[in-house]
Amino acid sequence: MKLKVYRMSGADNLFSLIDNRTQIIPTAQKSYTAKLLCNLSDKNTFSAEGMMYLENSDVCDFKADFFNPDGTSGMMCGNGGRCVVALAHQLEFFNRVENITFEMSGVNYHANIIDSQVDLFFPALKIYNNLCPIQIAYDNELIEIDGVFVDNGSQHYCFNIAELGEIDIAKVDLEDLGPKIRKHRIFQPEGANCNIIQIIDNHNIKLRTFERGVEHETGACGTGAIASAYAAEAWGAEFPITVFPTSGIPLIIKKIPHGTILEGPAEVIQIDDIEI
Repeated sequence: MKLKVYRMSGADNLFSLIDNRTQIIPTAQKSYTAKLLCNLSDKNTFSAEGMMYLENSDVCDFKADFFNPDGTSGMMCGNGGRCVVALAHQLEFFNRVENITFEMSGVNYHANIIDSQVDLFFPALKIYNNLCPIQIAYDNELIEIDGVFVDNGSQHYCFNIAELGEIDIAKVDLEDLGPKIRKHRIFQPEGANCNIIQIIDNHNIKLRTFERGVEHETGACGTGAIASAYAAEAWGAEFPITVFPTSGIPLIIKKIPHGTILEGPAEVIQIDDIEI
């Protein structure tokens, strides 16, 4: 079977996408296919941080199923959501650029397209301030971190770089630290994404994210950017907040009544025909 696979970037958060309106990939094969089309192999030469299937919906313009490279699913993906909107528009699922609606992870979202940018609207978040501090091993000693837990369809633990006694976010070994937080007992059984924040000024922050399901640092994370913006607000930042992820491509987070807007670029960077 030959598949047309769209490779997309949402602020350098990389995804593989399939137009699955004809159910060419049945539900039972989605997890396996996600692993195949996200991870490098003799059949796949594009490393992606998520897989999405665009399908028909009875209540929205379309539906999107998201899978991590390890085959897990059921979570929301912010940059992935912006990418599916851009691709659905390119494939002419609809002929407008405002109030586009889609289903993902059991929730209905809406979005607007403005040139190469996609504004994705999120409902109200679950924010748990003053989460019990967690203890982890860092730099050869046991330290205590006091962070903020945010659930916006994906679960994120966010903390200030100052908690590590550091001032430069780039110097943190996130491949060592990230798994310790992602798998910490307090976040079980699902685990949590790990977000380290450095405040630049009242409206700008730097962010590094270790993503659950990808199991390494990603160039950007949309839901992580939203979660970190709300955490930064608790430390004095003010909306709108521009988040600079590892990729350096900014994501803008705006607070609105009863929700949040995630704004950033989304583009197709290549199209592959793959035989599986």
